[in-house]
Amino acid sequence: MKNRHSTVSADNSPANTDSNDEIINIVTTTDLHSHLNSFITNKDGKNTELGGLSRIKTVIDKLGDNTLVFDSGDFSMGTLFQTMYRWEAFELRSLGLIGCSATTIGNHEFDYGTEGIISMLKSANNSGDTLPEIVLCNINRAKMEEKGLSEEQQSLLDAFDRFNIKKYTVIYHNGLKIAVTGVFGKNAFSCAPSCCLIFSSPISALKETVHEIKTNENPDMIICLSHCGTNEKHRKSEDEHIAKAVPDIDLILSGHSHIRIDEPIIHGNTVIISPGEYGKYAGIIKMHRNHSKRWTLDGYKLVLIDNSIVQNKFVQDKIDGYMEKVNQNYLAMFECSSKEILAKNNIDFSTQKDLENKHTENNLGNLISDAYRYAAEKALGEKIDVAIVPSGVIRDTYPKGSITVENVFNSLSLGKGPDDISGNPLIHVYITQKELMFMMEIDASISDYIKTSRFYMSGLHFKYNPHRVLMNKIFEIYFVDDKNKHYAVDDSRMFSAVLDLYTWNMFNSAQYRVKGIMKVQPKNRIGDKYKNINDSIIYYKGHELKAWNAVTKYMRSFSADNDGIPVIPDYYATLHGRKIRCEDISFSAIFSHLNKYARVLIKFFSTLGIVAIIIVIQIIKFIFFIF
Repeated sequence: MKNRHSTVSADNSPANTDSNDEIINIVTTTDLHSHLNSFITNKDGKNTELGGLSRIKTVIDKLGDNTLVFDSGDFSMGTLFQTMYRWEAFELRSLGLIGCSATTIGNHEFDYGTEGIISMLKSANNSGDTLPEIVLCNINRAKMEEKGLSEEQQSLLDAFDRFNIKKYTVIYHNGLKIAVTGVFGKNAFSCAPSCCLIFSSPISALKETVHEIKTNENPDMIICLSHCGTNEKHRKSEDEHIAKAVPDIDLILSGHSHIRIDEPIIHGNTVIISPGEYGKYAGIIKMHRNHSKRWTLDGYKLVLIDNSIVQNKFVQDKIDGYMEKVNQNYLAMFECSSKEILAKNNIDFSTQKDLENKHTENNLGNLISDAYRYAAEKALGEKIDVAIVPSGVIRDTYPKGSITVENVFNSLSLGKGPDDISGNPLIHVYITQKELMFMMEIDASISDYIKTSRFYMSGLHFKYNPHRVLMNKIFEIYFVDDKNKHYAVDDSRMFSAVLDLYTWNMFNSAQYRVKGIMKVQPKNRIGDKYKNINDSIIYYKGHELKAWNAVTKYMRSFSADNDGIPVIPDYYATLHGRKIRCEDISFSAIFSHLNKYARVLIKFFSTLGIVAIIIVIQIIKFIFFIF
């Protein structure tokens, strides 16, 4: 994101410093998503080892004692460490290991529900480790009490009180009195379906909290750990709205949106920065206090956390010990270990940016959807017509070289099933031709606006024209069998489909929003509707078949090389025409074979157009009458 108003020296040395005693260094992280260890990913077309809190600790130590460390939430959910979130709280304890003074709560801290976050806080407290303070100012207790606190709300608020989660904290550092608050954003709340709390507007809560801080504490500096986020579209940039509305905040450390702010954003005397996701970068800020007793930014840089930085041995040994517990207590259930090499890979797989920016078929989605289908067929002993994977569940790509169990888990890390064990389970349902078409139209018509709803399919192929009417963009859809034989979608039978529980919940949410205009009702093989979608979960050896574990099974099925290690087949080096975009603006292409949804939309907008013409005519008549 570009700087809107800033002037800052290019290096990290103080500029125009009025008092050398009032200089502060700050290191910040955000959206770590359980990335405690370094990880291999594709950066600029090359395999690169990035991240790791032991390396961030080295960066912190080099800055010296006049350094504070903060985090802006979503410290959990994204790697194997999350599997022990409730019982070990590795993420919060690791922030303590690197000297983090304070963090805030992000939406993903609620992923395991109320009991999950309570258990995590209890585990962290019982560990005896040094922990960061947790600050959060916009919990609306008054509104919840007015409506009548539910048992769940009461238990969570009691836990927050018990573990000292508060509106703000005061840190005394090198003679300075620094007040730190935290805030939970509107968009973050929309991404936290398991959160039972009610939140106040971030701006109104911060105005109140900052006033309280200034009245009671008379601080030298006010810092906000924000899980609201920035956005290129200014109206959606919550942290910029905060900076303008609450100008007494000196520094906003922004999280949630996963945006790396390369140049600081400055509104008035308020600086906004963010290092982005997964600990790939650490943000380093140097500030001094000026004549007006506000803080001036002297330097801001993002340090790439790669293998050129030496690991802090103490921190790394701790993290390695955490992973051993993951191997023993989680992966052993699935007959896996974190460093097990599943396959060798010589193929450039699509990146997460590709999934976001390109509305096309891609090889990463192809492999994962094929894996869903393969593992489901093995577990159920029957043919599956189609497997569907939304881009929203894919959290990382696969590197060249060795692909490990850890790589695969990180790519499909979200969620849990009714078994209360990490990982989204696969479900097996039967759907009609109309329902299948509706599901695919979500991709063709909606996914450019909601990019997490882009779908990748195994078995099913379709062609779409982006210029056609909304919810009628697909003009050809067909199945392809194992022998590459094409056959049309038959509306006289139901189709066997595999997807993960997250995907179904997304469909269900979409259906609720459109008030039954379009329906997908999952059924069993005899056509009875599932009363509880959990009844459709696929099991393997007594465990829910997790999405990530489906991929491990599929990779193990590939032909092995001379070393006995499976190799990703060249089949995934090319695309297979599973989703074909056809640009055609001719009248016949756009308006042929309209479905009922398209006809309704055209009728609606045609009516609006006629009404608009009538209004214009009446206005013209009125004008001529006057003159």
